[in-house]
Amino acid sequence: MTARTTRRSRRLAAAGALAAAAALLLGACGDQTDDGGEGGGGGSAEGARGGDPSAPLYDQLPEDIQRAGEIAVGSDIAYAPIEFYNDQDEVDGIDPAIAEALGEVLGVEFTFHNGTFDQLIVGMNSDRHDIVMSAMTDTAERQQGASEDAGGGGADFVNYFQAGSAILVEAGNPEGIESLDDLCGLTVAAQQGTANET
Repeated sequence: MTARTTRRSRRLAAAGALAAAAALLLGACGDQTDDGGEGGGGGSAEGARGGDPSAPLYDQLPEDIQRAGEIAVGSDIAYAPIEFYNDQDEVDGIDPAIAEALGEVLGVEFTFHNGTFDQLIVGMNSDRHDIVMSAMTDTAERQQGASEDAGGGGADFVNYFQAGSAILVEAGNPEGIESLDDLCGLTVAAQQGTANET
């Protein structure tokens, strides 16, 4: 087995476990009581090494993840409310909250590592982190490794929310921008490596 095949198999196993955990978590009603949990955006705790074998989906994880006791998450932590640094300089938001819940089902910690958006897939494919959680659009080009931000290696996606794009204009819309065609001749800002840039 080549290193590339091993990495892909490992990613597929981790993605399968994450998908199963996400299905369990998102399909459950959850605890609606006032004392039903700590809340907040965990996911960045250092945690003890070695996972929790009693967790429901622990045995679905690759052995190296079980031994490490953590899943290293690549993320561009500057996209509130999805992921951001809160007033205590802790990683917070929707993705860290999902990661904390996934960690309970999988029996491992999710540790967020900040990176630039257009380098996240490259980082995953070069083993800097195990997965990416960063509001990334699932595209065929990214899956196949054909996009610039994939660095020649593909990605398997577990889609857990649906979002859209919008054009942000000056208050009152003085330029009268109603469609993409109205942007012709104007200066437009977009984050590198995103679907919006394309």
